[in-house]
Amino acid sequence: MLDLRRFDALAAGYSNQADFALIYIEEAHPADGWATGGANSLINIHRNLADRVAAAGQLAEASPCPVYVDQMDDAANRAYGALFERLYVIVDGVVRYQGGRGPMDYKVDELQSWLLANLGAPVEGTN
Repeated sequence: MLDLRRFDALAAGYSNQADFALIYIEEAHPADGWATGGANSLINIHRNLADRVAAAGQLAEASPCPVYVDQMDDAANRAYGALFERLYVIVDGVVRYQGGRGPMDYKVDELQSWLLANLGAPVEGTN
């Protein structure tokens, strides 16, 4: 959850220069599967799209960024190698930044450095 808060803060800072979104994919540690404890282990394996949308709703409540939901065939997850979590920057349909796979290589600081180098410092004001 700490990384989500840091991501949200970064998104807020750059909201005038870029759009940020979250894509909810399959649950990494479902309560009825490979549970590891913590808040994420309160969510069961998604049996259908309605289950996944409901779980994504919990993420949407915790983040100001728009949340989109991967289909049950996991097309977005497979296309972007997102399992379990991953950061991307896409500019005009081209991947310009691809972070490492989380949780070990999910590095908000690295994304922040990329944004600073490529977009400059965050610009204050309203979007």
